[in-house]
Amino acid sequence: MTAPEAGGRPRFSVVVPVYNKAPFLREVIGSLAAAIRAYGDGELIAVDHESTDGSSEILASVVPGPNIVLRAARGTIAAARNQGAALAGGSHLCFVDADCVVPVEYLSRVAEVLGTVSAEAVGCRVRLPAEVSWVAEVWDRIHALGGDGYRLWLSAASITVERRAFECVGGFNEAMETQEDVELCSHLRHAGFRIWESHQLAATHLDNPETLRSFLRKEAWRARGAFGRNVAGSPDRPTLAMYLHLALVGVAVALMLALSVPMAVRCLAALALAFSVPIGSVAFRAWRNRQLYRPFAALVLYQAYYLARLAAFVRSLAGRDWPRFGPREKQWTG
Repeated sequence: MTAPEAGGRPRFSVVVPVYNKAPFLREVIGSLAAAIRAYGDGELIAVDHESTDGSSEILASVVPGPNIVLRAARGTIAAARNQGAALAGGSHLCFVDADCVVPVEYLSRVAEVLGTVSAEAVGCRVRLPAEVSWVAEVWDRIHALGGDGYRLWLSAASITVERRAFECVGGFNEAMETQEDVELCSHLRHAGFRIWESHQLAATHLDNPETLRSFLRKEAWRARGAFGRNVAGSPDRPTLAMYLHLALVGVAVALMLALSVPMAVRCLAALALAFSVPIGSVAFRAWRNRQLYRPFAALVLYQAYYLARLAAFVRSLAGRDWPRFGPREKQWTG
């Protein structure tokens, strides 16, 4: 039952899904508890899915007062979020991942944005800490959109959804291992609800890839949601780009085997074909952001990104299972 709003102010239920996030939990839960105290009308619901790294013990020691720590059965992060939402008493569900910290005024800012824009879901792309690897820094920089505005989707790492809208679309798809937030936002839009990004609602994401290898592993896992058996509809743009990339790489391989063509010509043509889609992706991001940022590093990351998606595609065709919550079973989304 949704609690009434006192004086027109939303009441927030902050839902935090947790699986093996011990290094970050004290800081994350501390920031959320401080934001709830500062706002004065909210609750914290932490959903622990059988963590094995001491996360559940940390939660029990740091989650304050009457707030809920739920040890749930095995399942997806979508299931964890839905279980937390089912226990919530607030008018708005604020989903924050267990590796994201928020400023003390976070909920006050969310309430302000909700009161000034016409949208049922608000949030922001997460920001990075001051010290991160070049991999995380470049990938974040080339994908960041300037300014506030309506969006097609927002990450569930930090998003607030009006409870009425969340229940209307049936919550998160619990069958999806990844990209459940993309599907939720798609359902919200098709139901007539709107999604607004405000940069004053940014949370800081603590668990970021430090190497190219960890980036590959994470993106391959994330792509799993695009190829799962429970994903319906037409392929998304990244998947279409991956198919094109695969086709062009195949042509490049065939060209290298064409012995009648001079070696230098073969090498140059094959290189151009193999990098044409990553180059196009970097160019698109530069056009969209009105800035070409570290193009060589961006090109390397996009090549890795499409290779990771290809690995996920092949693995899905082979019917192989992935770890429950991501690379090395250490994370869901982060």
